[in-house]
Amino acid sequence: MAQQRVSGRVIDRNGSPQARCVVEFFSNQNPAPVYRVTANEGGQFYLDNPRPGPYTVWVRHGARQQQVSVSINQQGLQPSTIVVNW
Repeated sequence: MAQQRVSGRVIDRNGSPQARCVVEFFSNQNPAPVYRVTANEGGQFYLDNPRPGPYTVWVRHGARQQQVSVSINQQGLQPSTIVVNW
């Protein structure tokens, strides 16, 4: 099976990229983050060979944080753009 690289992006409600946000993926079976990545200057982040399924994602930047639900499947991260409310 080929390795899959999944990409995503964090933007604010005005569409501006959110650099240096910590993006943590939690599965229903594990209370600790399964994946933890940091968004680059363009708000983009990447996961190498992630497991498919639903995830709860916490996006954190300083004191700001937001939770969203996503899934990973053969098409990648759904939704691939995470919009934070700050």
